[in-house]
Amino acid sequence: MTLQGNGQIKGDKTGANGSIQALKFSGVDTNLLYSASINGQLKCDDANRGQVHKVLLDTGYCDHWFTSLDLSVSGDLVAVGDNFGYVTLLSSEGQLQVWKERLHKMKVTHIEFCPRMPWCLVTASVDRSLKVWDVRNMKTANTFLYSHLHDKPINSAHFSRVDGSRLLTTDQHSEIRVYSCPSFTHSITIPHPHRHFQHLTPIKATWHPLRDIIVVGRYPDPLFPHSSECSSPYSADKKPFSGKPQGGREARTIDLYDGVTGQLLHQLSDPASANKIVSLNLFNPSGDTLLSAAGIGVWVWKPKFKQEPSANKKSDKGKANHNSHSDDSSSSSDDDDDDDTKGAALKRKRSSADKKKTESWMKFMVKK
Repeated sequence: MTLQGNGQIKGDKTGANGSIQALKFSGVDTNLLYSASINGQLKCDDANRGQVHKVLLDTGYCDHWFTSLDLSVSGDLVAVGDNFGYVTLLSSEGQLQVWKERLHKMKVTHIEFCPRMPWCLVTASVDRSLKVWDVRNMKTANTFLYSHLHDKPINSAHFSRVDGSRLLTTDQHSEIRVYSCPSFTHSITIPHPHRHFQHLTPIKATWHPLRDIIVVGRYPDPLFPHSSECSSPYSADKKPFSGKPQGGREARTIDLYDGVTGQLLHQLSDPASANKIVSLNLFNPSGDTLLSAAGIGVWVWKPKFKQEPSANKKSDKGKANHNSHSDDSSSSSDDDDDDDTKGAALKRKRSSADKKKTESWMKFMVKK
């Protein structure tokens, strides 16, 4: 890993298969960057100085590494999972280890704190289970609040960025689920082709920050029920055929879904990424830019806003000329009042412009 700035943080050179499994900036000190690596270390780096701040955990074995991490809402706790199913909760400075338990039978693929309920922690695993925990009452592996079993291993579990009232999961085949919080009841299932294989970065669905809209990359599958090339994808018991992955002619798009109804809203595509499998997608905090990654390629999506009609400009120009020829009998105090009025009008105009930009972006997203 290399960060450009005042310095560089050089990643661990563990060979061709070496990688950083998870990254998270501190919400308290944004210069601090936490990382879970395949070399078995949980580190905190100072991104501003370009140096390692502290190594919090180190397994010491090449076959035991950390796979996922998250920081609590307050920023004083770090939860990290490993490839054996263990989850460790410790202080953000690594001085205190609160607990360590094997919460899953296989590798932990995702860990996330709930922004709405700071005490709530969710974990997902290759063992196909999604579990919800209360970090204030962690005693054994059986003290979970809720547990949901999926048909396939789970890649991710993300809380809604709007208000944390929904939980979005992505499996390793063709299913996206949404759960309602805080009851964690299963609300909708979205059939979607994104099957996994060894050398593919796991496809993960994520949220838009301002509306409950889901964004996810599509990996077309001729065996998927909704594929135009599919003849008999399902057996009599409605289970997907687990054959060798085969590429279809369907476009490898980036899909946007309504997180409440499950309706497909829009599909993004670009000739440069037409033959790529876009595994990762993430909106910026303001929701007007989407970053997509496929292999070593990165794409940035931004909306194109339409210009105001020229007629409006002419109308504004006419008004300006009319005002310039009006009589100037007002006093200096009147001029001050006019300045205040103009300032307020300018603020309203800017606010209206920002609102139009947001509405235009949302129209762009839902356009079919």
